[in-house]
Amino acid sequence: PIPVLSFLVALSAFSFAQAKTRVEIQAAPKLKTYNVDTNAITVSGISAGAFFAVQMQVAFSSTINGAAIVAGGPYYCAEGQMTSALTSCMSTGLIDMNGILRYIKAQEKA
Repeated sequence: PIPVLSFLVALSAFSFAQAKTRVEIQAAPKLKTYNVDTNAITVSGISAGAFFAVQMQVAFSSTINGAAIVAGGPYYCAEGQMTSALTSCMSTGLIDMNGILRYIKAQEKA
């Protein structure tokens, strides 16, 4: 008899291979155009969405004219570290705002 774990691994590999062969890549449908006032584009988010909204505002700062951040953290809060993202960014009192500001000012000069 085949051990259960070996059987499940083999079954998973087989299922993945079968699923992989049936995937068809299709072109994305063309997006509609909208009459948008490009001077009034904003972004907003709550919690994890607020962290994303901050990133989007920074990444597209020439297009995004404002952001509503609710229960989220500042730009570069995690400072590139997963540990910081899961600890200090989740608690307002632990965020190193001086370090973040130093980083932002250094990026402005670059």
